[in-house]
Amino acid sequence: MQAARKIECFSVDKDERLVFVGNIAGQVDIVDLESFEILRTVQAHAGAITAIQAHPALPYLACLSMDRSVSIWRYAEDGTLGPLAAMSLRNIRPSNDERPVPDVHSNSQMLAFHDSAPRLVTRTANAGVLQLQFDEAGNVEIVHCLRHHAGEDVISARYANRDDRVLTGSAYGEVALSDGSEVLGRWKVGDHAVHWIEFMHGTQYLAATDDCHCARFDIAEPGKVAAIGSKFARDDFEQVTYNPTDGRVFASAFDRKIYELDPKTCESLGAVFRTNFKNRWIRGIRRDPRLLVVQARNGTLYKADVGTGECLARLKETPAALWTGTLDPEGRLLFAGEGDRLLRLAPRDVERSSLRRRFASSTQKLDVDPEAYTKRMEVDRQTGALVLGRTDGRVYSLKGDRLSTLAELDGAVRDLAMRGETSEAFVACEDGCVYHLDTDSGRMLSTWSSPSGFPVWALAYNPERDLLAICERHNEGVIVSASDFDDVAYRFESGRNKRTKWLDGDRLFHVYGSGLNEIDLTAGREQVIVDYTGNTIEDFVWDPTHTYLLLVGYTTMINLYDLATGEHLAEVPDQVDYSKGLVWLPRHPNDGSYPFDFATFGRSGEVHAFRIYNENIVALGNAAEFALPLPDWQGELVPRLTGAAGTGAIAAE
Repeated sequence: MQAARKIECFSVDKDERLVFVGNIAGQVDIVDLESFEILRTVQAHAGAITAIQAHPALPYLACLSMDRSVSIWRYAEDGTLGPLAAMSLRNIRPSNDERPVPDVHSNSQMLAFHDSAPRLVTRTANAGVLQLQFDEAGNVEIVHCLRHHAGEDVISARYANRDDRVLTGSAYGEVALSDGSEVLGRWKVGDHAVHWIEFMHGTQYLAATDDCHCARFDIAEPGKVAAIGSKFARDDFEQVTYNPTDGRVFASAFDRKIYELDPKTCESLGAVFRTNFKNRWIRGIRRDPRLLVVQARNGTLYKADVGTGECLARLKETPAALWTGTLDPEGRLLFAGEGDRLLRLAPRDVERSSLRRRFASSTQKLDVDPEAYTKRMEVDRQTGALVLGRTDGRVYSLKGDRLSTLAELDGAVRDLAMRGETSEAFVACEDGCVYHLDTDSGRMLSTWSSPSGFPVWALAYNPERDLLAICERHNEGVIVSASDFDDVAYRFESGRNKRTKWLDGDRLFHVYGSGLNEIDLTAGREQVIVDYTGNTIEDFVWDPTHTYLLLVGYTTMINLYDLATGEHLAEVPDQVDYSKGLVWLPRHPNDGSYPFDFATFGRSGEVHAFRIYNENIVALGNAAEFALPLPDWQGELVPRLTGAAGTGAIAAE
């Protein structure tokens, strides 16, 4: 459980002197904003804290946790934190539900205090809108519990400015304004999750959505959206913050950038700060508007200067995340991810009592930018070199200790695929392009560009037919000739497709959101293999005998299926942080090891071993004892950005 100290959310106190930080182990850290040092830590919950809010006028703090409870705390000026009240959210049901609605574990950010009263709004375990009021003695009572978005999850909420009315954001792009049981207005601001609703002035608000654009609406004009900006982020847009001191608006996104937005048009004015990971929580400081506090989803908390684009301080207590894994020709498992290290697990022996293969671990430091991370890597079977694609757009070839740069691309690498036994690679990037590279010389052979401009998230090469499957983040997937990209063999819908793989020369499996589909080229049809897993599928693999199918997703659950029928056989939790990939543990003929052992890896920084046994999944523990160190940060913590005078803005990529 190495990632237990991972920062999940934060809030700034009413006087802007303290930062309250919630982590995935249920702890609250109290951080001094000036020194950016942790003053003290309090254990608050038995699960990840997904939202934390300081009252805008009173000395109270609230936490929402994945243990399906909410807690309220009183704090002093020195950051001393004391418990006031706690309430389980498991059995609270909206009063307007006509039939029972089951609970769903959600990492919703729905938590907000009233502007002046001891009252807060949050989410019940089954996605109801719950208002609570409390007193100084710790007595808590329910004011309202209602459902305002039908069967949709509720992602965000806030009270209207100086008002008892509540604004809520749904998982499907809707904002609702309610006063008790009455819904006063609805605004359609997108098609995907509304992660944040930000007050500007008067009756004007901003909404941040996964549609990668920002919307402005007026609660005095129900149904009318005043402005919807162009898509500016290359991945999910998470939060927006308005600073009334200077009237500037900043937005956080999963594409590792912080953008400035025009508050009137909601158009992007360019990026003002970069991090090395996805960004979510963001807050401008009123008393010093050049300061911005930013949370990245690898557990880093930044204090940024938006005037210069530099990082003034950061907090991080999580290990380096593992994003990709593969098997080299020598039978070693290779893993890489955040930072500048490569992990090798070499088969050592087999423990006879458990039939479990044991590994010797080693790490290699690479001469790469430690602020970036390796998103994908594959072995060049022709030369034995390892090809690595990283989020700074660089593609490297590693052979032994020799690392060479093959390409410096315009977009962050999302996926790569080798072209059979040739020294050629296809590289998918967030700039919407697929680059065809000669991995021996680094020569660019050709380029495919998305007609829609959407980022390309997944690739798969078919050696039998010399075809390449290309999957965009949203919109479309295509199967094209690998030789010239022109001859289109098949088109299909694509949505949040993080993996696609050929089962054989005819059949392609591809992720479609939280499901898995199969395309049969011979039959010319597509069918659903796995309908719904709860959230995005991060990776899938099948065993060499084509008996079992394994999926791991954003819910951090491992699911086992019968590959032939799609029948669901088992489900077990993986790790406390997000899982990113699956690999089969290597097995040599007649070595006595069990043939159905596999491993997961991800943001915990560990490789977790499992076994398929009796159509179930059994946890075996760490595949090897190791600690992949974070890089030694040198020079500036985050590269300074340059651009427009006085703003530090750079053009959006």
